[in-house]
Amino acid sequence: MKRGVKGISEVTAVIVMILIAVVAAFGIKSYIDYQSTKLPSTDMAVARYSITYGSPGIGVVTLVVSNLLPSSISVNSATIVFSNGSTYTPPLMPQVASGKSDVQLVFTVPLQQGVTVSRILVNVTDLATGRSQVVFATGG
Repeated sequence: MKRGVKGISEVTAVIVMILIAVVAAFGIKSYIDYQSTKLPSTDMAVARYSITYGSPGIGVVTLVVSNLLPSSISVNSATIVFSNGSTYTPPLMPQVASGKSDVQLVFTVPLQQGVTVSRILVNVTDLATGRSQVVFATGG
């Protein structure tokens, strides 16, 4: 006969397991919240464009890039994607947009007959952090 040996009740065991699960869940949630703050979740800029078709085979693009950050950004390049899948990168000098301001770029684009501009991709860099981002311009 064993004397003085007792086990814990089933109710106590279940309560302890639930407490362990709750603590683990809060720990995992805290870790995920911390990691998500490191992700670049905001756009640095928005861009919009308009195209004027003047001479045959040439389009004039007006691109406006709006800086959404309080710090300055550099508009490094723009890549035009055409409806046939080809691309064109016009020669542009990098332009700086100070915090919460706009930069307007005007350039010509060679167009083949029947080909239109599908989209314009704009490469911008935050000058404070060095982080780069590609922005899809809207318009047409």
